Amino acid sequence: MYFFFHLITGIVLGLLLGDLLHHGRWLVPCAIGAILSDLIDKPVGEILLPGIVGYGRSLFHSLPVLTVILLAGILLLKYRNSLVLLAAGIGILSHQILDLMWREPVAWLDPLLGPPIMIHRTIHSDYFLLLLQQNFENPLEWLLGVLFLIGLGLYLKRDRVVAAAVAHRKGVRLILGGLGVLLWMISGIVLALGFLRGFLGPPARFGLDAMIIVSGIIALTAFLFWRWRSFLGREGTSRKGMGTALEPAG
Repeated sequence: MYFFFHLITGIVLGLLLGDLLHHGRWLVPCAIGAILSDLIDKPVGEILLPGIVGYGRSLFHSLPVLTVILLAGILLLKYRNSLVLLAAGIGILSHQILDLMWREPVAWLDPLLGPPIMIHRTIHSDYFLLLLQQNFENPLEWLLGVLFLIGLGLYLKRDRVVAAAVAHRKGVRLILGGLGVLLWMISGIVLALGFLRGFLGPPARFGLDAMIIVSGIIALTAFLFWRWRSFLGREGTSRKGMGTALEPAG
């Protein structure tokens, strides 16, 4: 998957966890965890240690490493009341799912099945520029990038945004409801296309498993919008209560 799709997925998970658990500090570590795997593994495997690792999906794309992070995160949450590591682990988990790591069992279970097969190739000095070019050539990445910037602006002005949403709840509920319905429809279309491709077409990079995951993420986003819509419909909805899931990390 691509950078902004990973990032938006982490943001949606962080917002949803913050909303369900009434604690906004899930958002930032979830979002960072969702892109952390590529930020670490690609430079280390492809540039810093190409002769030793030689692959951009190694340490933080590994299920055993993820398991250790999640267990450590649970312990930190229980004994130190810190959810940062657990939230980051959930973001890393989302990254591995989006990368369909089960298709590469040796890399995913590294080092349980031995080291991944090294990919011997010439590493270009402009490696990251090539990665950026790959993302820029995807129209969906442009859309998600714009949505991210809009969301970032709203997040930075979250106090005003939440106050405005509470003050104009009827209109905001209508917008959220409409977006939720639209996203659920898109989720269903993506799922249907995935099944059609799975049964009628040859195996592809974006096969049935990938389409099911994308459909699920879109559905989770729709569910989040409807959660917010329902919250705005409650009696006594306050600016403070509405902003719980948007608290800054700390």
